[in-house]
Amino acid sequence: MTQDQLTIEIVGSGTVGSATGRALSDWGHEVIFSDIDETVLADLSKQGYRTADPSEATDADLSMVSVPTPYDEKKGTMVTHMVEKAVETLSEQDPNVVAIRSTVPPTTTEHLADKYGLDHYGMVPEFLFEDSARQDLEELEKIVVGTNSTKARETIKQAFSPQVSTFIEVQPTEAEFIKFGSNLFAATKISFSNEIWRLASHTNNTSDTVNLYPDGVLKGISQISPWFGPDMGMEGGWPYGGHCLPKDTNGLRAWAENDPSVPAPQLSGTIAENELMTL
Repeated sequence: MTQDQLTIEIVGSGTVGSATGRALSDWGHEVIFSDIDETVLADLSKQGYRTADPSEATDADLSMVSVPTPYDEKKGTMVTHMVEKAVETLSEQDPNVVAIRSTVPPTTTEHLADKYGLDHYGMVPEFLFEDSARQDLEELEKIVVGTNSTKARETIKQAFSPQVSTFIEVQPTEAEFIKFGSNLFAATKISFSNEIWRLASHTNNTSDTVNLYPDGVLKGISQISPWFGPDMGMEGGWPYGGHCLPKDTNGLRAWAENDPSVPAPQLSGTIAENELMTL
């Protein structure tokens, strides 16, 4: 192993964990995949990757938690117990640096680090599309690195430096907010587009003299408004879906509602607009 190579454990080897671990391996690091699903580990092992049971200490330079955090519709909250269990298990193994890559509500990383006595830790949110996660990593140019110490920051940067040129260095809770803010902006942009699209469609359908193209209206907004960047999301006719946007938007609203003294009408409005498109 060269001076720049690290041993990196990926805790949770699903879509994000698998794509991240494969990329890190391609970039020259020694990667160890761990997961509670033995079938997942067997498949990775057949592909030539090193695997380990989550309870097995690996003495990794960096342990990266990428377990799922689904949204519980009945409870109205984001489920983080799998992240906590992973952190608890790692804390018993005297880890070097622990980084959470799973999407978690703000303050979760700091809370778990304090609860389980982590010395060096960070939050490294992912901004990957489910269907193209591996390709997204191959084209990765910048990442958010939220850490509590120089050791954690430099270790995480070393892990990604073979590919990444820009590191946005913040605190762990700031990184959590950046992740949610990015997804909320995407959801809001889509919801805004759908509202304009519905209004334009209604005008088109109720007028004998108007013959307009709703998506053309959205295209014009994206081309002329200085507030819009790429056209992504500037189309109408369907709700925002996928794995992340509904989960994260509902999850952040549930987290915000824990303190009613801080209203979050934008979140509620975005969700309400999206629900209209699912009817």
